[in-house]
Amino acid sequence: MPLVSLAATSDFSVRTLVSSDFTPPTTPSLLSVVPVSHDQIDVAWSVSTDDGLLGGYVLLRDGVPLATTTLTNFNDTGLTASTTYSYSVYAFDNIFNLSTTSNALATTTLELPVPPVATTTPDITTPKTSSGSQTLVLNDLKITPTVDSAKFVWQTLGVGRYILRWGKSTSYSDGYISNDTYKTEHTTTITGLNSDTTYYFELVGYTPFGTAVTLQQGTFQTLPATLKSAPPNVSRLWAEAQDDSVLLSWQLPALNVDEIASVRIVRSHLGFPTDINDGAVVFEGLRSSFFDAHAFAEYDRQFYTLFVQTKDGQVSSGAVVVATRQPRGAGTAPGGQQDNSGGTGATTTAPDNTSTSSSNQDNETQLTLGNFSPLNIVVKQGEQEFNFASQKIALSYQQYFVISIQKSALPDHLKSIVVTLTDPEDQMRSYSFLLKLNADQTAYEATIAPLNVLGASKLQVEIFDFGSLVVGSYSRQIDFVVADKFSPETEVVFPDQLVGWALMFKQFWYWWLLLLLLLFLIIRHYTRSNS
Repeated sequence: MPLVSLAATSDFSVRTLVSSDFTPPTTPSLLSVVPVSHDQIDVAWSVSTDDGLLGGYVLLRDGVPLATTTLTNFNDTGLTASTTYSYSVYAFDNIFNLSTTSNALATTTLELPVPPVATTTPDITTPKTSSGSQTLVLNDLKITPTVDSAKFVWQTLGVGRYILRWGKSTSYSDGYISNDTYKTEHTTTITGLNSDTTYYFELVGYTPFGTAVTLQQGTFQTLPATLKSAPPNVSRLWAEAQDDSVLLSWQLPALNVDEIASVRIVRSHLGFPTDINDGAVVFEGLRSSFFDAHAFAEYDRQFYTLFVQTKDGQVSSGAVVVATRQPRGAGTAPGGQQDNSGGTGATTTAPDNTSTSSSNQDNETQLTLGNFSPLNIVVKQGEQEFNFASQKIALSYQQYFVISIQKSALPDHLKSIVVTLTDPEDQMRSYSFLLKLNADQTAYEATIAPLNVLGASKLQVEIFDFGSLVVGSYSRQIDFVVADKFSPETEVVFPDQLVGWALMFKQFWYWWLLLLLLLFLIIRHYTRSNS
């Protein structure tokens, strides 16, 4: 999207939100604040109710907003040892009515353990089980593998944090996940695994007193590749900055109720999350909007990715949007506007969506992609297949379509691929999506839901390297038409009159048939009259 130019003016607009819901949610009660270590306090509160739809809760520490959540508990980490903290909470609904603030409870973090816990990178070598009294016991461990991931869920007797390591051998060299939150119920997911492969793992727990315990060692096997297409992304994703919060809205894909599990929103201030666990999960459910209260509490720009998850474990490539805090007095900028200011942490430079070219020529910028060309960008819809070098790209306005780039056509060092589609009804609006490796690891793809709008649109593909630099940018006009009103690109119509009449007959055969029937009835009438 284009940048918004802000200038001094005497003109301003006032927007009024009209709603019949003026009743705030009930005030939640703070139930407990429990110090579990020298740097963590667990907070819990009661459920709030609303006459409409409850939006969530805002937790405050020492009077300052700390977190926004739909849960009724929070693990506050990274605190200072032997320090007193006070907490309170309030609720909000989807019309932005706020409850009053709850009662306040205060507690003090524990003293530093002796010897103190190291503050440097944790030692991931296999620890020996301590025989001391402060230890952990694994109560239950469930591993749920998919084609390219494995979900670990376990419980411990006693609170603790963990390190999970894995690999194709007992050296566990493929990676590790470290968590610094002390609790008794744990969930984590390993992603980026190979299909139909046996992996070794080691789960190590740490008590608040620094005792390390090997909870379990074992193996798991990922599922064979099903080669299923990724589910379609949400459509019409839009973000609107409202003071220090962000209102997100979208349309769910037209899947069966028993297919779609949830939509997960992942947020990061560093760039678009490329995985369902890559960033802070701020929402998971089946609604079509979410109010991210105090999203700009720490950073003035937030990147969001929305993933559609199906019940069979498939995940969409991700729809993306970036929201930027608006300067005071500047009004609210269009919510779906992409920020191309190039500031620190930006992962994408938004395409210029101010207009859609009427030309069929490629508008491309190729910088460091070598032999990559528009031929490598493929658009598929049903049996139709085009590429960015095709003379014309015409798609049905009511059907899903897929953007695909062969993995072999791109270098391995690329960070992300973003495709942006302008709205045929409003060229100032655009919707962006990530391309993700498909199940058989052969192509980067994104399945895009139809906008159900006729007209011309602009499709732009931007390719980024690990330095967040655009190394290739390509755009094409896409015509969204009625399915039976366009013919395949291979059909050639010559400027010959006879061929023109044949084409007219092919397209309007029913009118010709009606005309012939009418002529037959007229001739028959006159023949009977004369006889």
